[in-house]
Amino acid sequence: MRLAKIRGFLSLFVFASTCASAATEKQHQLNTVEDVLSESKGGPMDAGAKAGATNSEAVSDKNTVFNDMEVPPMKELTGPDMEKDISKGYWFIKHYSPYCHHCQAIAPTWQTLYEYYHTSKPVSSSKTKDTKTSLNSFDRYYDFHFASIDCIAFGDACSAHDVTAYPTFSLYKESKFVKKFEGHKDMAGLSAFVEETLESIRPGSRPTEGVKLPEAGENAVNMGSKPVAQAKKDKDVAANKAAGEKHKEAASKVDASASAAKPDATETAKTKAPPKSLTKPKKPSTTPNPAGASVALSQESFQKLVTNTQDPWFVKFYAPWCHHCQALAPSWQQMAKELQGKLNIGEVNCDVEVRLCKDVRVKGYPTIHFFRGGERVEYEGLRGLGDLVSYAKKALDVGMGVNYVDAAAFKDLEETEEVIFLYFFDHATTTEDFEALERLTLSLVGHAKLVKTDSKVLAEKFKISTWPRLLVSRDGRPSYYNALSPADMRDFRQVLGWMRSVWLPLVPELTASNSKEIMTRKFVVLGILSRDRADEFVLDKREVKNAALDWMEKQTHAFQLERQELRDSKQLRIEEAEDRADQRALRNAKSIRIDIAEDDKKQVGFAWVDGVFWDRWIRTTYGINVAIDGERVVIIDEDNHRYWDHTVSGAPIVPSRTSILETLPKVISNPPQLSAKSTTGPIKHVLFQARGGMASHPILTLALIILVVAGAYWGKGRIRKTKGNVGGGFFHLDGKEGWLGGHGSVSFGDLFLPTYGSFIGISTTPISTTPSTASRDARSLFTRIKNLFLGTTIGLSLILGYYYVTDTRASIHEWLVIPCLRHFYPDAEDAHDFGNRALKALYSFGVHPRERGYNDAKGDLAVEVFGHTLQNPIGTSGGIDKHCDIPDALLAAGAAIVEIGGVTAEPQHGNEKPRVWRIPSQNALVNRYGLNSEGADHVAMRMRQRVREYAYHMGFGIDEQAEQRVLDGEAGVPPGSLQEGKLVAVQVAKNKWTSESDIEANKRDYVYCVDSLAKYADIVVVNVSSPNTPGLRGLQKTEPLTDILTAVVGAAKKVKRKTPPAVMVKISPDEDGEDDVRGICDAVWDSGVDG
Repeated sequence: MRLAKIRGFLSLFVFASTCASAATEKQHQLNTVEDVLSESKGGPMDAGAKAGATNSEAVSDKNTVFNDMEVPPMKELTGPDMEKDISKGYWFIKHYSPYCHHCQAIAPTWQTLYEYYHTSKPVSSSKTKDTKTSLNSFDRYYDFHFASIDCIAFGDACSAHDVTAYPTFSLYKESKFVKKFEGHKDMAGLSAFVEETLESIRPGSRPTEGVKLPEAGENAVNMGSKPVAQAKKDKDVAANKAAGEKHKEAASKVDASASAAKPDATETAKTKAPPKSLTKPKKPSTTPNPAGASVALSQESFQKLVTNTQDPWFVKFYAPWCHHCQALAPSWQQMAKELQGKLNIGEVNCDVEVRLCKDVRVKGYPTIHFFRGGERVEYEGLRGLGDLVSYAKKALDVGMGVNYVDAAAFKDLEETEEVIFLYFFDHATTTEDFEALERLTLSLVGHAKLVKTDSKVLAEKFKISTWPRLLVSRDGRPSYYNALSPADMRDFRQVLGWMRSVWLPLVPELTASNSKEIMTRKFVVLGILSRDRADEFVLDKREVKNAALDWMEKQTHAFQLERQELRDSKQLRIEEAEDRADQRALRNAKSIRIDIAEDDKKQVGFAWVDGVFWDRWIRTTYGINVAIDGERVVIIDEDNHRYWDHTVSGAPIVPSRTSILETLPKVISNPPQLSAKSTTGPIKHVLFQARGGMASHPILTLALIILVVAGAYWGKGRIRKTKGNVGGGFFHLDGKEGWLGGHGSVSFGDLFLPTYGSFIGISTTPISTTPSTASRDARSLFTRIKNLFLGTTIGLSLILGYYYVTDTRASIHEWLVIPCLRHFYPDAEDAHDFGNRALKALYSFGVHPRERGYNDAKGDLAVEVFGHTLQNPIGTSGGIDKHCDIPDALLAAGAAIVEIGGVTAEPQHGNEKPRVWRIPSQNALVNRYGLNSEGADHVAMRMRQRVREYAYHMGFGIDEQAEQRVLDGEAGVPPGSLQEGKLVAVQVAKNKWTSESDIEANKRDYVYCVDSLAKYADIVVVNVSSPNTPGLRGLQKTEPLTDILTAVVGAAKKVKRKTPPAVMVKISPDEDGEDDVRGICDAVWDSGVDG
């Protein structure tokens, strides 16, 4: 009885844990491309396709029924308790990743396999159905159990058992590893492994002819029937169209025929219909490319097999008439055979499927794409069989997810990989972070390795202090991805853009596929080496790599020195202005931004090329024959089609650090100190030289262009005048009309042959001028003057218009912009939102309204606030910029103080709409927002991003140390406004659901806001007076107000920066009672707020 109670308790515990896990992860069930696509299309979905964050979601989160018997949920293991849970009996465990599509595909098979064996009877004569109490139950007879473990949630446990791929099936006996399942991951393969193990546990207990297995997703099977023998697969690939339609059926039935030629070769059972509540099509456990053939895809089959599944596909888009496609066809078919059972291979005839190829944006034939889950990456490598197979095998690794490594595994990886992207995570890393990481794998196929770790050893090695963090290790040299906010770590395009800039090795091999990436927009030090000389090849390649490392170290050091010189120059200007007490010069000096980056100048790259394999190209382009001349180095400027192959002394550049490093500075100087050779013909060479000269001297080039245009315009008028003088004449040859015709006559001898005119018999009648010539000249001069006037007027109008429109004092804002806003946005809140968005966009492009000039030269408007001298006493109150979207734009408009907020501890929507109304007669608004806020964390992220961007422009860097330097005042500006003579305040308030009677809860709300926001603000404003928040004004009583303000002041003093922000309190303006006013003053005085 006690044993039954314990088992019942354990079952309840497992069920509760599974349900909780499923509830947590259900929020993310639409995060994959497949989920989004299927949701938008409203298609049916089965439970197996939802394999997600936990195994309970992948299979079943409650008791199921199989063969009319109740089956409890499968055991979901946890890392800390795994050894204890499997300490008794045999355990067959699936190690999986929630993001692995193979794990998602196998989930229905794994669940059905568990249900089948759990309800099976070792002795077939028994009729009892109670598997818990009967001795004739599978679990009690064999002491064999099924379980799963999430390797993303419990990575240490999986790493301890050497799990390197997902899914991995392993057998354990009394918590000790026995062996790993290595067969086909399908119902037949897994069952064969289980049968072999059961036979070893109790010899003679399993049927010799095997067992009748259910299909994945079935809820019943006749266990007494004999199994059906497997049919041989049909290798005929002639009917590609039929293969495309039957691909899913053939892949999901490994025991059955791969084509429709023998439909009765396998007996199939009826499968259970999916529940109506599910919206995705059932995703069976599939074997990729079962027939070893390239499947011809149509629009419909492409949508079904490629777009709406997570299965990887390698697809060729071709045209039958294309001779390149015809040459590729044999290699493509052979590749499909070699990848049988590993990767789906398909092809699309673009002459037939025109719309499909247009949707994929096929621009040439053949075009090859690798697809997975609706995303794709184009294959741009060579098209030989070996290249295609190699790329396809690398692409298969993306289905395994991002592998976990520890310090030892990473060290081994460094010996085989030149470029490794390493993602650091900790216990606080979210599901969204991991999903964003998984998206990157597809784009890295064939380029670099991406792994993740939470190893403390690696964190110390690479000096990681914030998580998550991404870096790249190239030949042991780390480079870091700098994220301003957590959102930047999830920005797929931004992260991928950085990866593309660093995914090449320090000294990559130049190939046809990467040549454009290596050679464009940089000087390239190219080592021309020969693999035929093995010893020299290794030494020369090492010399080129050492030269690259030395050069990068020198450039980094030079960049740091240059940035330090700019900082010192700025500091010197500040000190000089302070000594002269020149406030204007001081402001100008402090406003200097050090905008300098390492990639501002044309970069230098290093590479090597196989001089034997590319012998013809190297000889014809650079005139080097590696077989005769030996290993050489050339420095190439491909943008200008030139190169250098000799040192200063005239000797050839050889693969040596000394030779390379003494020549390189002379080459990259502007202009180069060494004469270059051209890779093109003489005419192109002259054109490229001219382009280089124009780029080097833009002002002189512009002046020359203006002179040429003016000369051409003037010359055109002169030519027109000359034509007018001669256009009316004609020749008289012996009294006959010539072939020019006209109304006058012209003497050919007078024009060209004055001496010999009579000799050749040409009449010498003088030129007659038509009366219209003078009027045409006058019109031509008038036209030129008119065009010049119009062009000048338009140019000046644009310039003056820009200065006028972007001036805050321009009347156009009052008489045009505001009426237009009121007309197009009748709702005042919509107009407010649009105005903020427009101002934010204008500021990002530098065309925002601003205060032009400094009209208060005498300082009559200057006012001192909290030790800061402000330019004027004007400020914007809270409510204009609620979420820190436009503080800089408001400061630029002229306000000396900008107040952000109000901000609450947690996000809240405020009052129901409409909540803002216009009063046109009073030119006023009624505000009933009710403190709508995105929350303190969200606003703090934006305020921190402002500070870090400012630190970057000042040359401090972009990390936490740079941020702290700005907050500590090293930039010479207030840390909130980041501008001299201006301040930024942030208004904080409690959430509306926090009861006014719970003083401790109110204090927590305010203190949380201060902890998050205060270090990025100059002033903290405590709002206890908003009439739109229930119970807020009740906090203006003496005792609660004193407690809240004391807590806020204490939190503000603990802010991590040298000078804490000032604290102010916002009270209601309609407090008339003397006792109320005295109580507020007492609270302000006792708490120590600043105003």
